[in-house]
Amino acid sequence: MISGKTMERRAMAALEAWRASDGRKPLVVSGLRQTGKTWLVEEFGKTRYEDCITVNLESPIFRGAFSDPTNPGRIVSSLSALTGKRIGPDTLVFLDEVQDCPEALPSLKYFCERAPEYHVIAAGSLLGVSVGQGRKYPVGKVDELEILPMTFSEFVRACGNAPLADAIDSYDTDILAAARPMLIEMLETYMFVGGMPEAVLAYITTGDLGEVRKVQSRLVTEYERDMSRHPPKGIVTRMIDVWDSLPGQLAKENKKFVYSMMRSKGGASRYMEPILWLQSYGLVTVVPRAERPEVPLSSVSDGKAFKLYAADVGLLGAKAGLEAYALQSEDGIFGCFRGAMTEQFVVQELRAAGFRPYYWSGGENEVDVLVEWAGGVVPIEVKASVNLRSKSLRAFRDRYGTEVCIRTSLTGFKDEGWLINVPLYSASRIGDALARRGHAGSPPKDIGPA
Repeated sequence: MISGKTMERRAMAALEAWRASDGRKPLVVSGLRQTGKTWLVEEFGKTRYEDCITVNLESPIFRGAFSDPTNPGRIVSSLSALTGKRIGPDTLVFLDEVQDCPEALPSLKYFCERAPEYHVIAAGSLLGVSVGQGRKYPVGKVDELEILPMTFSEFVRACGNAPLADAIDSYDTDILAAARPMLIEMLETYMFVGGMPEAVLAYITTGDLGEVRKVQSRLVTEYERDMSRHPPKGIVTRMIDVWDSLPGQLAKENKKFVYSMMRSKGGASRYMEPILWLQSYGLVTVVPRAERPEVPLSSVSDGKAFKLYAADVGLLGAKAGLEAYALQSEDGIFGCFRGAMTEQFVVQELRAAGFRPYYWSGGENEVDVLVEWAGGVVPIEVKASVNLRSKSLRAFRDRYGTEVCIRTSLTGFKDEGWLINVPLYSASRIGDALARRGHAGSPPKDIGPA
């Protein structure tokens, strides 16, 4: 059983802020299966409320309570009768597997409008898929929180080093510099274990990377089974083609997604729908190419070129067949599949910090990641080792006059004026590095999952 202390998640703070909000609406918690949504919400209900009622909508008995989604009072009465519990002002009503009840999501609109006194959280792993199939979604009537895999600092905390995790989260550069050898070692381990809670639990309870890989391989198999059950039948084979190609796509020097690597011929018209399905499911992250550094970056995305990453670095390693012995090699895990794993890690950390990553390419130069910050665009170059050459960043700066650039690498903290080196283990704190340089601004507003 996963204990709250062992698997402390930063998303708990987002749930607490939701509960305290004067304008609180029903909350929809989404995310890939097995990222810990059910455990997190139930832990929140048990520790922050007088009572928590979990309603698993896989059960037809509970689904019947939503026969009239416009009547929240009737729904509450029905759920009280079915569970034998009174639902009061200090009760959390948790609607789990909400995608299995077509009327449950629409009912949240009426909880918002007619019964805001109730604390309602709905969670599901296939919400993006369900909405894509035409399910009604209460736009503007719910708050939203996406649960992503555990971050590196959450992993460090789960491994029993809360002070070091606190130093990562607070961007304490003095402590982090002193602990650099330990952090690099833990980062290499995290690159194998990843952030899926069950895989992390397997590591901290057994210390056996073989057991970790068994968990990850089983998760990959379960996700692949989902692909054969939920999407329209006509795109299943193409979805599997895209998913199977992912390690090869990222192993290339130029990690732009290319359709020619698919088993069957075809371009965007054939493969974009499967890619969007995988994205809605939460198994992949699409990082579009931005034509130039203008805000918002979405307005200058060329719509055709993009990179595709997995939801989790550990799952990517399992899909690629990366063996545990890579950790004992001379360069650690970075010596095998190093560029792909490192970019995957940085994209994953930035997403958890609330950023939406893009990339840029021009001529022979490419900047791995672009993010918006303080009304501008910050380029980020990802280095898998201590190599500090930054040709592409310099070319980007010369072309666009960028005020400050970021490089992430295994080297320590370093400020060169136009370029700040942020160690890979602090990739999630790029905003802090910019803020301390007087590059004004605040973290992204949609910071929820971290």
